[in-house]
Amino acid sequence: MGIRVNNFAGRYKILIGQASDLSKRWSKLPAGERRGILNMLVERIVVHRKTVDIAIRISAIAETVKPDFDFQCMPSIIDGPTKQLSVAAQLRRTGMETKLLIKSSLGPANRKTDRSLLRLNFLAPEITKMILQGRQPPELTANRIMKQGKLSPSWTTQKKQLDIA
Repeated sequence: MGIRVNNFAGRYKILIGQASDLSKRWSKLPAGERRGILNMLVERIVVHRKTVDIAIRISAIAETVKPDFDFQCMPSIIDGPTKQLSVAAQLRRTGMETKLLIKSSLGPANRKTDRSLLRLNFLAPEITKMILQGRQPPELTANRIMKQGKLSPSWTTQKKQLDIA
């Protein structure tokens, strides 16, 4: 079982590295390629009065972050589980335009909040897997993790910090 976890941890680390590389290349990618990647990742976006819901295709993430990913060879039908992300937002009319304003839980955009969200990217792979599969304890929320303070880089210690057996 330890080998399996380490294998998962290794794949997870590679995936995070590839996603980071893609984010660095993103602005230099042609618009058509960016659109293709987003079409593969996003199943649907629903704009509500106070939120925007984005359904992400979980199975497409590993493919789209690969450095040699060719969006022109992507399948026409992408199947698999999705994860819905909800963001507080508001449509606001400004002159002749309507803008979509993304709200922060602390009011205006706040760099401290952005940094605390980064903590969620460095969770132990087992914790991330539990969350993606919906098996986490009900009290384990993003807010609780962010309020936890500094999480240990040790995945074993993280589980202890968050009271996960």
